[in-house]
Order: sequence, then C-alpha cells, then structure tokens
Amino acid sequence: MEELAEMGSHLRFRRAGAVATTALLTFALVACGSDSSGGGDDQSGSGEPSSTPSPTPTGMTGPWKADPGQADRVQEKLTAAGYECTRSTDPDLDLRLCSIGKTIKVDGQDQVWEAAMRFASDAQGTVILANLRTGGYGKDPDAQEKILAAAVLPESDAAIYAAEGDTLEWGKRIKNIDKGTYLAIKGWAPSQFAIVPKLAGLKTTKEKALPGLQKAKLTCRFSDSNEWGGKRKGLECNDPTFKVKDEDGSIAGARSQLVLVDNGNGIESVIIDGSHAKVPAENARGVKQLVPAMTSVDPALAELGAWTTKSLNGAPHSAYVGQWLVTLNVVPRGGLVGWPYVRMTAINEQLNFDLNPEGVNFEDLPSESVSPSDGMSPGGDSSPSESETPAG
Repeated sequence: MEELAEMGSHLRFRRAGAVATTALLTFALVACGSDSSGGGDDQSGSGEPSSTPSPTPTGMTGPWKADPGQADRVQEKLTAAGYECTRSTDPDLDLRLCSIGKTIKVDGQDQVWEAAMRFASDAQGTVILANLRTGGYGKDPDAQEKILAAAVLPESDAAIYAAEGDTLEWGKRIKNIDKGTYLAIKGWAPSQFAIVPKLAGLKTTKEKALPGLQKAKLTCRFSDSNEWGGKRKGLECNDPTFKVKDEDGSIAGARSQLVLVDNGNGIESVIIDGSHAKVPAENARGVKQLVPAMTSVDPALAELGAWTTKSLNGAPHSAYVGQWLVTLNVVPRGGLVGWPYVRMTAINEQLNFDLNPEGVNFEDLPSESVSPSDGMSPGGDSSPSESETPAG
C-alpha cells in the first residue's frame, strides 16, 4: 500500500531553502469520527483532556514506569504552545496527534514550516511511543522539535535532548531518517507490545465510485501506479474545468485531481491535489472544488471533507480525522525540482507509527540509531512519498 508507506508517510518533512516541502502528517501523517477540528475525543481542539476512558489495548501492558494521565498533560502543554491536538477514534488505542503549521513571508514570498507529534499511551495514559516530525523553512522547526520533546520527557531528559545528547533516563531516542525521530519509553519492545491500528478500508470500491465521479463531469481513469511509478491501484479523476488565474508558463498544466487508492479491499486512502499555480490560493481552490466530489463517494468521507475545507487557510496542517491520518501539505513555490501545490492526503495509521523494527533487538538499539527499514515502506517499496514534491 504505497500511500500507507508515507507519513507519514505521511508527515514526511524535508528542510529546503527555496522550496519548503512538508509532509504524515504521509502522518506518516495513514487509516474514526471527529468534528471540524479534525480529531477524535477532544473535538474542540482546545486541549481539554478527553473525558472518555482510554482503552486497554491488547498486548500493551509493559514493564514501563507508569505515569497516569500523561497523555492529557502532553496535550495540554502543546495546546498552550499553539498546537492543534486531535485524537483518533481507533477503538483499541489511544492515538493522538498535535501539530502546528505556519506560513511566513521571506523576502516578500511565502514559505511554510510545520511540526507534529503522534503519540500513543497505555490504558492509564502513560505515553509509551511518540513520533516527532518537523520541517520547512528556517530555524522554527528546530525550535519546535525541542518543544515537542519537552512535552513528553522529564525536564532533565528534555535538556539532554535539546543539547543533542544521546543518553536518556526515560527511554530511547531513535532516528528513522525522514520518517522522524521516535521517543520510546523503557520497557516498550515493539515486537511484544505492538501498536497495531485498525486498517479498515471503506466499503465503497474504486469501481463503485466511478459512475458518480463521471456524472460530476470529472475525467477518470484506473491506474496501477502513482506519478513516481510506485505500485498502487487507484482511480484518478481530474477536473477539466480547473483553470488558474495566474498560471506560470514554465510549469503550465494546472491540475485539480482526486485519487482514490483501492488495492482490492475498498478505498484505503484518498488524495486531492491542486497544483502548478504560482498563487497558493489557486492551488487551494483546486483542492476545495473537488471536496464535494470526494464526499459524494462515501458518507464516511463527510468529516474528512469538512476538515479539508476548513483547513485551506494557506498553512500546512495534520490531524486525525475519524479513521484517517490526514496531512494538508502546502508548497507555495516551485523551482528546479518541483512545482507549487496544495495536497490533502488521508491514509491509515501505520504499525508502531511506521517504526517497523522487525528483526531488531529493540533493547539493544543505541540511542541515536537508524531503523533497518529507513526509506522503505513496510512492503519494501522505496518509492517516494505521495506527500513529497515529485521531480518536474
């Protein structure tokens, strides 16, 4: 499942100068209700702790030092720092995501930066695994990474983390290249206490979606790969009426595209892409005008559509929206390696936030280590993320 290898893959962020490319959350940042804030039980996004008791995940009871209520406190700290926090409605896990994204002016031109953290806790609210991802323009992402780490770690460990130290008392710090940095509590061994999200696709298939999308005057075709050649079966639909008001002749070919990925078990990820316009608002319009078509495919996509429309404010966003891990990527400027775009990607959350430590003795991992799966999807596919800028 190509799209599920992203955000991260989903929330895959890359630092860049002229072109700020952010991803989860191919959030990693992906695979159920929320309100317009984009999240689970904390529906207001205000940071108030959830009143719903945390579930007791199967196999999640480990020998770690309990810290009841920590997940709520982490959410409160990050909300106070300007983050928007949402919670997945996965019935078996307490999965939360806190993110912040900004658009800034640099020499009169738009640039973006973003930071996000997904974290899981046990039934008492003890945070056991967190995935930190930051990226975009300037020094802000580096500062935000320290804020994220400090929300989880004890004060002494947060200071060590900020100083790029290797040894933490609380647990382990694991770098997974462009999939982010992980914080894992002592006593958590992923092979024994795996975070296994629900990965259910929609009942609607791409074939069932086709007639309605054609009736909406979209031009559709079935495909076996994405634009980078990565394998995945999908239905790609373009709106032929989409024309931008200020098209850059060097990257002509503005696009408003909806992609439904379905490898045979129902739609499992959704992408809406508006691209090739010099003005970010025009690329956002390319996304917005396909939201009604997307939501007509299946009633379960209504909340995703509402979140997408609300979030089209020029800045990047990521959230849990119902069953989806969603990223709204904003690349405001094109260059030699790509073009401007606004892209909403909704995918299923991945096993252990895509840490994928199969075959690794987790307790023996050094603090600053690299997962053997770096750059590879769970199936071994190393093709680029849907949330990255394609070469062009």
